[in-house]
Amino acid sequence: MPQEKLEMIMKYLTPKRMASIGNIANALELEPEVIIPMIQHLENEGKVRLATSGCSSDCSSCSSCGSETSTAPAITERTIAISLVLK
Repeated sequence: MPQEKLEMIMKYLTPKRMASIGNIANALELEPEVIIPMIQHLENEGKVRLATSGCSSDCSSCSSCGSETSTAPAITERTIAISLVLK
């Protein structure tokens, strides 16, 4: 896993606290299919937690979403990555 790309994801995600895979991919100008294995790697390292969401836009667009954590969510561009790293 390219450490540089992992650091880019965390640099984007940590200040926001959470973002969808699609938003992360868009911000880093990469395809979601490229981001997903990196997010899984970060999850395995304990740096992010994944949640499912019914939202279809950026996490900052609503005050509360009905996200719920799943033990094995199907990761798509709508999956939410939550940073477990403090600033």
